[in-house]
Amino acid sequence: MELRAMLALASDASCSEKVCDAQIEFRRHIRQLGGQLSASARQIRKELAGPLPNFIFLVPAKREIGTLSNAAGTIVVFDGVRTLQLEDPVLAFLIAREMGHVIRRHHAENAATGLALSAMTTIAIPVASPSAAASMAGAAASVAGAQVIKSLYRPEQLRAADLTALQIMNQAGWPTAVLAESLQRACDKLQGEGWAGELQTSNALLKNLLGDAPAAAVSGTAAEQEVPPASR
Repeated sequence: MELRAMLALASDASCSEKVCDAQIEFRRHIRQLGGQLSASARQIRKELAGPLPNFIFLVPAKREIGTLSNAAGTIVVFDGVRTLQLEDPVLAFLIAREMGHVIRRHHAENAATGLALSAMTTIAIPVASPSAAASMAGAAASVAGAQVIKSLYRPEQLRAADLTALQIMNQAGWPTAVLAESLQRACDKLQGEGWAGELQTSNALLKNLLGDAPAAAVSGTAAEQEVPPASR
């Protein structure tokens, strides 16, 4: 439901003939990359130690720049990402990172947090006064509290998703060093918080994994060094 709501709120991208052709090609390319990454994930299923649904890759014609996913394995890459002209290693990483969130059960973890806070809020508001104002206040408190706690979880979740993405990408034939170079070029062009800020965080993680070693001397399986257990 959260994914549907975000898609509904996102602005539609305009589509002239030339732009429509580019959107179609980008959609085809994302699905091709997604299929390749899905196949690689299945090859190392035991190492990933998490659920592998039948991933679905969608590219809605929305102006927003970013990616989304849900627990069922739907991976969304907004068409706005196309305008960044990112290299294939970065596009693959964006897809694999969302797959990492699914595999590490982060959506279920976030949903459980929301349900727990909702239950606590219901108990805290007196049942004897079920006014509309009280109900609205309870809902607002629940949503706000859930967002605060999710923001505390987010750095750990992002790191786990990044490391899982690196495992998948290494298996698919993209060495960590190659991704690091491509991601650095992308981050040099991107500024801001939110999605762009998280990409900068991922870039910092790759730098930390690779250290000061020359790119040609670094193993393509750097992610395997610190892969955390799947979230419960």
